[in-house]
Amino acid sequence: MKSWSMKNMRLLLRLLHYFVPFKKHITLGFLFLLSGLFLSLIQPVISMAIIDEALLKKNVKLLNVLGVAFLVVAILSYLFGMARQYLFAVIQQKAMLLMRRDLTGHILKLPLRFHNCQNPGYLLSRVDADIGNLAGVMTDRYVQTFVDLLTLIGAALILILLNWKLALLSLAVLPFFTCSVIYFGEKMRTLSWENQERHALVAARLQDLFHSIFIIKVFAREAGELRLLMKSLIKFVRSNLQITRLSLLSNLVMGCIATLAPLSVIWYGGYLVVHNQLSIGKLFAFNMYLAYLFNPLRNIYGIVQSIQASLASLDRIFELFDLPGEEPSPSPLRRIVNREELSGLIEFEDVTFAYRPDQEVLKGISFRVDPHTTVALVGPSGAGKTTIFNLILRLYNAYQGRILIDGIDTRDIDLKALRTLIRMVPQEPFLFNRSLKDNVRFGSPRASDEEIIRSCTQAHVDQLIKHLPDGYESQIGRQGALLSGGEKQRISIARALVSNPKILLLDEATSFLDSNTEKLVQEAIRDSMKGRTCLVIAHRLSTVLNADKIIVLNQGKIVDQGTHAELYSRCSLYAELCDQQFHSRPVAPSMSLEMAYGEQGTINSRNQSHR
Repeated sequence: MKSWSMKNMRLLLRLLHYFVPFKKHITLGFLFLLSGLFLSLIQPVISMAIIDEALLKKNVKLLNVLGVAFLVVAILSYLFGMARQYLFAVIQQKAMLLMRRDLTGHILKLPLRFHNCQNPGYLLSRVDADIGNLAGVMTDRYVQTFVDLLTLIGAALILILLNWKLALLSLAVLPFFTCSVIYFGEKMRTLSWENQERHALVAARLQDLFHSIFIIKVFAREAGELRLLMKSLIKFVRSNLQITRLSLLSNLVMGCIATLAPLSVIWYGGYLVVHNQLSIGKLFAFNMYLAYLFNPLRNIYGIVQSIQASLASLDRIFELFDLPGEEPSPSPLRRIVNREELSGLIEFEDVTFAYRPDQEVLKGISFRVDPHTTVALVGPSGAGKTTIFNLILRLYNAYQGRILIDGIDTRDIDLKALRTLIRMVPQEPFLFNRSLKDNVRFGSPRASDEEIIRSCTQAHVDQLIKHLPDGYESQIGRQGALLSGGEKQRISIARALVSNPKILLLDEATSFLDSNTEKLVQEAIRDSMKGRTCLVIAHRLSTVLNADKIIVLNQGKIVDQGTHAELYSRCSLYAELCDQQFHSRPVAPSMSLEMAYGEQGTINSRNQSHR
């Protein structure tokens, strides 16, 4: 119990950080609170005076004065209450906005290793649903609890002043109330945590469904996927029903406890009135204050339940906040370098890396990419080609050896500055559901329209623009659904070129292009390669044949490196890859790109024997 309480206190103290910017508003809200509380507590006193001093003594003038006073006090109490609730609602929404901003920003900074194991729908639930559930621990609930405590204390003191015997009889049920709050509150906390987890899993399942709608339809798996969704939904519904049953049981227990006090007052208070030991006005006021005592108790119990549910969400939120993000620079020698300072020299020095401790992906890799040259990485799947790109971009930091750009260890360079120098065209283009211009400008938010047009021309996107209804402003749909695979890839290339990067990484950049389109884009890429360092992953020899140097990888090691002619004559793995590419046609060391392609850009696949 103590450990739970300490953990809750730490969570709440961390949450208070988000209310610091609103100190003045909170102070004003508390002034409204105290004013409204004072006015509500004097209403039973006015009611007692109306009965004992005006009605029983038939004083009409005093009755009118007290009636107007009661009305004015009641209206002012409501107005102060409304002002306080609205003010704290504003604070609550702004605090939740700040928390969503910070949590989303932190998730974006978490390393790729984390995101590889997470479902986006699950993270969406954390940012949206979990923060949405924090109403139970946001400002208005804190304030309402404070109001209820003050009301309870004030009502208890006045009850004692009115009649201490009746007061003690009424307050005797408080220990039972406190024990019930503690017991049901702890159970609610546990069930709420489980409920939020199941809600997140449902969100993750839905995200998978809608993201994979194409493949679901192709394989006619609608019914099967719906059954899997129903399993998650049923668990979520069962969790909701558990919370409902616990809430109903706790309300029954609390209702029974709260009913004992009024019954005791009516019985014993009526006895005192009959024996002229208590006035009717005092008994009436006592009953009003009794409501002021037990209504806050009910409110506090409801707030405790809500807080327990919110603490479960708060625990899950700070669980994410506590995950270490990407290190801006693991080295204390953090440098911010400008593009103009670098020539684009890339060096790997004995680099070893493993995604898992028991399985090395790269093993002592060393190579050099000279400035303004193009180097191609070839090798079978799983050789480590894409991992090399990931390490250059510092998507992973836990590797042995050194990776240098112009002699500077990339771990000494500011992360944002490093990634600004480098642009990558991924194998699978990802496009946003925005306009074509916005997708290209994503590569350089400050790019002018002229720069966007220039990069689109280089990537041969300008030919696509002519056929779009709104030109550069045309919406391209989710993941570029309104475009062909080749069109999406060309936009992805334009996005990489718009910032005029010093280093360009191409990961199978032409894999989605048909042969005719590939030739056009390859020409544009060759033009864009001038003045920058390019590292290319490609199985298609259209890129490999034009590279200044080719590095052959296999099982995380460099097998050989050199030009196409050198490797074809001495590296059996490279020769095998070439022959497979050309469908067993022998590729002469001097063969050019035009010779490798047929007249229409298609591979000439005549069956000829190999060497």
